[in-house]
Amino acid sequence: MLPPSVLDVTVSCFANFWAVENPRPVNLLHWLTSAKYAQQVIAIRQLTSKTRRDKLKAGLPAITPSGTFTRRDSSALVEHSGLICLDIDLKGNEAITNYGELQQEFSKIQNVAYCGLSVSGQGVFLLIPIAYPEQHLSHFLALQQVFQQQLGVVIDSNCKDLCRLRGYSYNEDGYFNHQATPFTGLYTPELVVSYDSTKLYTGESSALLDRCLKLVDGAVEGERHQQLLKAASLAGGFVAGGCLSEEEVIEALEAAVRQWPMFGKSQRTIRDGLRYGQQEPICGEGVGEF
Repeated sequence: MLPPSVLDVTVSCFANFWAVENPRPVNLLHWLTSAKYAQQVIAIRQLTSKTRRDKLKAGLPAITPSGTFTRRDSSALVEHSGLICLDIDLKGNEAITNYGELQQEFSKIQNVAYCGLSVSGQGVFLLIPIAYPEQHLSHFLALQQVFQQQLGVVIDSNCKDLCRLRGYSYNEDGYFNHQATPFTGLYTPELVVSYDSTKLYTGESSALLDRCLKLVDGAVEGERHQQLLKAASLAGGFVAGGCLSEEEVIEALEAAVRQWPMFGKSQRTIRDGLRYGQQEPICGEGVGEF
């Protein structure tokens, strides 16, 4: 016999987006499969006016996917559902043109218990079980990092709120994974590396890493790729000369450029530079000042 669905939990339902008091308990799985307001959702998706869509959306019932509450306030939590809801919409994701295809991609992730279109049809929302409900915010921040860095997708930052509302939406093709794997990742503050700041390493490796990091510190847009490639190539020479490890170089350079746009491209540049640099081994004594 299969274990119960991770979606078979109780959450709070509010009359609409403006309601704060008098929530009623509902079963989340039933909510996701109900067609009670399907016609209203279909009508909303056919509207071209965003103002009109938003007004009608706000009038639909809404739930707090992360638990039950006595009122719509994070301090009024009764019991956490063990789930976190993530919204992906147009803001920050302007390059996404087909949310139906995006939904299919998310269905490949073992932690996703549910994926469906938003009320407007111009976004998707995910439900993900989390391993440590008491660390809701830390899980959210970790997921935000993962989606941004590995998938290039921006998660609505408002989803960090424990009592975040999710309006009713109708999805004939919603994806269900009743035995989704709980997400265990917790947020780790990003390391910020600067040539002039407190260094992360000591001894000779510190000095050599600083030489590389100086090349990317303060690099302006239009020069970043070239400077990063130069820094990684230099570091590659130190790696080949036995002065640095490839792991510490990647860690330091990625930390230094993590806030740059298109981080995935920067990661590839680092690895390309390392590969080039390792063709010509060097070590500390043979390198002049920059």
